[in-house]
Amino acid sequence: MRPARIIVPGLALVLGACGISQEVFDKEVGKWKAATEQCQTEKDAALAEKASLEEAKKKLTDENAQLTTEKTACLDELAKVATEKGAVQGDLNAALAQLKLMRDIAAKQKATLDALMSGLQSMVTAGKIKIVRRNGRLVVEIAENILFDSGKSALKADGKDALTQIAPVLASVNREFQVSGHTDNVGSEDFNWKLSMDRALTVLSTLRGAGYPGERISAAGYAWFQPVGTNDTKDGRQQNRRVDIVLVPNLEELKLLPSVSAAPACGEYLALAEELGEL
Repeated sequence: MRPARIIVPGLALVLGACGISQEVFDKEVGKWKAATEQCQTEKDAALAEKASLEEAKKKLTDENAQLTTEKTACLDELAKVATEKGAVQGDLNAALAQLKLMRDIAAKQKATLDALMSGLQSMVTAGKIKIVRRNGRLVVEIAENILFDSGKSALKADGKDALTQIAPVLASVNREFQVSGHTDNVGSEDFNWKLSMDRALTVLSTLRGAGYPGERISAAGYAWFQPVGTNDTKDGRQQNRRVDIVLVPNLEELKLLPSVSAAPACGEYLALAEELGEL
């Protein structure tokens, strides 16, 4: 600081020699100092503002990087959702196709039932036969007393007349049938196996004689092993002594249906369809 002290008096002498008073000189120096301080203040403010802007810039850069990361994650998630939706849509389309197929098959089965009911209604009304669903199959059930005497396999006259009426109706639906004979549990097992089979063959032969195609009919005997009533009562045993003409499932149609384990529940299909706007 000592050189400054020497310079100022020296300047004063010079200025005095130049005719400038000390007062004027001090006033000018004061202005200079004030301007210098103002400049320093503005410089400090500018530096502070610069630091603040750089900090803000860094913050924005960090936020932009975070947003970019989140955007990438969001796009990845959207792509995943789109892929999953496509897969679900494909499953739904397949399910709806299967549902339509099942409806078509059900419509065919109903048409078959309607045809049988229409053609055999008079016999149903007369109590000679019943048309029922048993174990998922359509069955024309004929009581023993219409067809045979007890323990016999020779066809009665009324039984032959009934089968002659039934044959053309069965033929008209263009499906395969199986004639199945059934007994109660009275007598030996061997006897009832033979009796049930003999009765089934007798009915089959009569249907064939009435014009039913041989390639669409078969016969089987079940003895007492497929009862529809209890063998502990007289009425139950009477129900079990019967001949059924069973509509054989169409194997080609069954091949088209999905397995139970592979097919989602109907509720799942409807939920998916609703979600995707199909229903």
